[in-house]
Amino acid sequence: MNYVSQEVPLEEIASSECGKLYKFWDELRGERFAPSWQDFDLPSLSRNISANLRVVDVLDDGADFFYRYWGTGMVSMCKSEKSGKRLSEIPGPRTAELFAEYRTVFNSREPLAIIHDARWADELIDLIAPAIRLPLSSDGETVDKVLTFTDPQGYEEEWGAMFEAAAG
Repeated sequence: MNYVSQEVPLEEIASSECGKLYKFWDELRGERFAPSWQDFDLPSLSRNISANLRVVDVLDDGADFFYRYWGTGMVSMCKSEKSGKRLSEIPGPRTAELFAEYRTVFNSREPLAIIHDARWADELIDLIAPAIRLPLSSDGETVDKVLTFTDPQGYEEEWGAMFEAAAG
């Protein structure tokens, strides 16, 4: 299985739906470093965004992560439902990378922009897409959740070129 992701500057995914979600998140947070999950009104988001969201709860200062929400678009694309599962309970070739990405957001308290390349992951997914991981905070001090969105409606050739440039 070959599935990779590459961190890129936020500006490089700004023209995708990730950019729209970032602007929405940024408006919700106001002067805070991050909004709370309760601030989000899923029906106010586009169907593409809400269907392709994931939200994890941060457990034990980032020792593990619990999938609180796994959008229906992700279920269709990944052929699996992860709501109600801990990341540590989901073995896979990207588990260590996912832990690292979630911990980066937890520790930095900053968004993380990514290009996912899953064209060769398996027979189930054919995707090159931008993604964004955004911190959420209930207390205004610590990251207690991480919101992730992958934009599967991007332009594969353009995103593929961006991924290759970011990796090079």
